[in-house]
Amino acid sequence: MLQTISRVNRPYKNPKTGKVYQYGYIVDFVDIENEYDRTIEMYLKEMEDDFNDDSDEHFSLAGLVIGPEDIDKKYHAYQAHMNTLVDSSVNLELFSQQLVKLDRDTLLAIRHDLNGIKDCRTEFLLSRAMTLAAQIDEDRIKKMTRKAMRQQLGYLRRNLKMIHATEKKLREKLSAKLREKLSVVEVLYAQQKEMFERGTHWIDEYIVNLS
Repeated sequence: MLQTISRVNRPYKNPKTGKVYQYGYIVDFVDIENEYDRTIEMYLKEMEDDFNDDSDEHFSLAGLVIGPEDIDKKYHAYQAHMNTLVDSSVNLELFSQQLVKLDRDTLLAIRHDLNGIKDCRTEFLLSRAMTLAAQIDEDRIKKMTRKAMRQQLGYLRRNLKMIHATEKKLREKLSAKLREKLSVVEVLYAQQKEMFERGTHWIDEYIVNLS
């Protein structure tokens, strides 16, 4: 029974006729499914936690345990929310022009939606929902994400310049602890800039957070 429930992605082939059955019913008389679902959820949560400890981006394995219909709802929710912030249907040049007018928090929300949409595509593929996955243009999502990241880096660069201008005037009044924090922010900016230019999500001695 456990094999039957856990391997529904393997169609049954009649050994006599050769017919492959794509659909069917599983009858669980002893309620194995609930315990199986709970175990898989705990296992995937552990895998996600291990992966996210070593990555600056959130990684989701939700596509392994939810159906394509639920993933599709989630995808459209991300898309609808992003469209309240920016017109994502325009070409990339116009999309980039819109980002210039947005504040840091809005840019962060847009990146969150774009990352969510990217995760949905992965979940569609994991669920073998190829038609639904095809509605997401992976290359366009990547380019939109990079444009949002570029604008965020621009804000950080500008803020650092303002801080430096203030620091020169008030250097003697700044505490050693505050100067140390400023140095960490500068290193973080340099790391983010390097990752953006290299197109990677990780470098050696990467600062994960400032807490």
